[in-house]
Amino acid sequence: MRSALPPLNWLRAFEATARHLSFTSAAGELGLTQAAVSKQVKLLEEHLSSRLFIRHPRSLEITRVGQSYLPIVAQAFERIASGTGQLFVRGDHDVLTVRTSIGFGALWLAPRLEGFRKQHPDIPLRIISNVWQEDDLKGRCDLDIHYGTGGWQDRDSIQLTQDELFPVCHPDLPVRSLENLRSETLIEVLGYREGWPEWLSRVGWPLDTATTCLAADTTNMAFAMMKRATDYLHL
Repeated sequence: MRSALPPLNWLRAFEATARHLSFTSAAGELGLTQAAVSKQVKLLEEHLSSRLFIRHPRSLEITRVGQSYLPIVAQAFERIASGTGQLFVRGDHDVLTVRTSIGFGALWLAPRLEGFRKQHPDIPLRIISNVWQEDDLKGRCDLDIHYGTGGWQDRDSIQLTQDELFPVCHPDLPVRSLENLRSETLIEVLGYREGWPEWLSRVGWPLDTATTCLAADTTNMAFAMMKRATDYLHL
């Protein structure tokens, strides 16, 4: 089965030729001979089984199919160039890359970005989540927001916030006392030292082994699940 994606050099030859409506001008831009560009466009037409140009003795005319295909190819090359520049090209006006957890980024950082942009409109900013592997971003992460007690090796760290541990529930739940918790489903966020066991221990109410628990790996998911447990247990 023939691949749907043609060779990129054929696509580049088509895109340049379509912009200039000239094999000669396209060849000058691409550093190729006129014959090489013409051949690549011809191979692309054969690959697609469609005519992209009408060849006149001294000019080229792009077909309707070619006109429809041009913006698709041009936008693809623009996205590749833009993505390559953002990820790999470093210079005086480099992007400030901040990595954080999904929950902290969405619930704390995102609402404050408008104020930062107003104060520093000239700083390009990229926010990424820490679901990416550490080695994948080595040397390409300027600020790394971690949850923990600090003391990470080879890093200068400052404390941004202080957590306050307290339980929350959906406003429709009739939880008025600790005893009510026995009949409700407790939602835990994985990866945190603090949670229901620690909070209940602090208030002198050990976690009942019969209590139903649900676990989520992000705070966003935990908040979304914060409704009557029966909605989830019967799925």
